[in-house]
Amino acid sequence: MKDLHNGINSEKNKMRNAFKEMLTSEYNKYHLTITFREGTKDDVALGSLNFLMKCLNQRLFGRRYLHKNRFIDGFVARERCGNGTLHFHILIRDKRGDLESRFPIRIVLEELIPKLSSIGHNSKHRVKRRLIGDRGWLLQPYKNNGDSRLEEYLTKNFDSFSSEIDEKGDTIGLLGAEYVHFGC
Repeated sequence: MKDLHNGINSEKNKMRNAFKEMLTSEYNKYHLTITFREGTKDDVALGSLNFLMKCLNQRLFGRRYLHKNRFIDGFVARERCGNGTLHFHILIRDKRGDLESRFPIRIVLEELIPKLSSIGHNSKHRVKRRLIGDRGWLLQPYKNNGDSRLEEYLTKNFDSFSSEIDEKGDTIGLLGAEYVHFGC
């Protein structure tokens, strides 16, 4: 039984290290944290995140961003808050150096986030209140002093023995042109 436990831990460590390496990049520009209000359903939170990213892409790159193949690139880590609501950490990359050529991302987020509700995406759970409060989001410049502390934090779910390896991989997602893709 001990050999099985060691084998599982070894696989978890390999997977975690691979995710940390993937998350570390010279192109990372921002770390955006989004916390939804308590009680927000998972499908509403994920749908709202996808809708926010779509609106952000349209404002930063224009309405035809998909045709131009220009969209926000990066990774999303999801976790649960103490109250059970989903919470997202987003690493935003800027490989071309033109992320903010039209508008500063902070200004666009300040405009879009107060307007977020379940309207604008497919959801069975309609909400009439703001999904993210004024203190429910934070945009910070990305920093890595060589210690990969943020990457270590974003992969912390690999530490617990309670869930399966596939489940842990599902906590990290890719920012796609149209929506976030979670899973390995």
